[in-house]
Amino acid sequence: MLTKRKIGDFVRIKHGFPFLGEHFTDEGKYIVLTPGNFFEAGGFKHTPGKEKYYDAAFPEEYLCSEGDLIVAMTQQAEGLLGSTAIVPESGTFLHNQRIGLISWDETLSEKMYIYYLFMTDLVRQQIRRTASGSKVKHTSPERIYDVAVWIPDDIKIQKRISRTLENIDHKISLNKAINAELENTAKLLYDYWFIQFEFPDENGKPYRSSGGPMEYNTQLKREIPKGWDVRTLGRVLKEIESGKRPVGGALQSGIPSIGAENIESLGVHDFRKEKYISQDFFSNMRKGVVKSGDVLLYKDGAYSGKASMALDGFPHQNCAVNEHVFILRTNNDLPSQFFLYLFLKRPENYNKLNAIASSKAAQPGLNQDQLNSVNVPIPPRELILLFDRTISPMMHKIASCANQSKYLNVLRDFLLPLLMNGQVTVPMAEVEQAPVATAEQSETTS
Repeated sequence: MLTKRKIGDFVRIKHGFPFLGEHFTDEGKYIVLTPGNFFEAGGFKHTPGKEKYYDAAFPEEYLCSEGDLIVAMTQQAEGLLGSTAIVPESGTFLHNQRIGLISWDETLSEKMYIYYLFMTDLVRQQIRRTASGSKVKHTSPERIYDVAVWIPDDIKIQKRISRTLENIDHKISLNKAINAELENTAKLLYDYWFIQFEFPDENGKPYRSSGGPMEYNTQLKREIPKGWDVRTLGRVLKEIESGKRPVGGALQSGIPSIGAENIESLGVHDFRKEKYISQDFFSNMRKGVVKSGDVLLYKDGAYSGKASMALDGFPHQNCAVNEHVFILRTNNDLPSQFFLYLFLKRPENYNKLNAIASSKAAQPGLNQDQLNSVNVPIPPRELILLFDRTISPMMHKIASCANQSKYLNVLRDFLLPLLMNGQVTVPMAEVEQAPVATAEQSETTS
């Protein structure tokens, strides 16, 4: 049975501490939480390289503990207001004044049910409607207390609902961890073979440490294995394409049109920023249609040079790129899209492309001539093909996990309102047999 209540009937929200900006530093022990630590859809967001540390004294009560439930009370980005997250560890994160720390009446509700309750449109819309501020929206504990919701009287039912959603999020989190490990392994193998030059020689032993001959290359200004070639990207790319969007801009539905804002890496894609073109426009595109195995390169903007890859229907079975993304396809001189992708993912190569893009215009951007001029060390064809065969299972597994997580995100978002409003129920036995999940590990951007 569902009962109508105000959130204030079973929740209390504590304001954070006004940490002084003069004591913010770029490194330290304590990280000040901000709305940037929330995903819009919910979940804790780590921000490596963007953290604000605090080097002054503060009241101990504002040092967060693992498992704390927090809510964003300032809309730093569209849709962020009212997002909830679980603090992932103790003794690191500081509860700042733009964040609310949630406590609850354990006789009326439970933590993870509240976590997911705040993800529903019913709650988010009421929070947005009562927010103050014209450009940057703010809410307060009192405004949140006034939000009306329907919740089960039985705590066991609340736990069954939250456990069902947690298990989906747990699998998404597990897939993300698997993919991170697989990509890291692929990068390490690329480094071992083509940076340290310890690829297997004709006897199956590491080339360089087994005395394989090296020679100095004047273009790269370093030694490379004897017999290797150095070519420009222009000589090893069969196709460099960009797409476009129609006059009047992107649509809200249709065929996905990938822009620079979507580019992350293989198996990672920001679906929240997706834009679309019509089926007719897509059907008439001569260039810019994405194929499985395409390397996608961010060509215009602050992160010019960032690379991703489309593979096995991820991020979409049918999609295109806009004019701010290059599609790169290699020719027979470099018979591996995976080699190209991992070459571009090397930090020094990203930095080189980003520096080229930023060197002339006020708005960073890469053109084809600049891209074509970048030097690439080219191993013998047989070695490239061996490397491709070796890492291919890893790369396809990444795509498989990413596709599964994409489906699970859709499933969770479909089930969330139905479970919360009682249209769908979960038998107790099914939840009791499900694996234990940790929603604090969940990051809902897939």
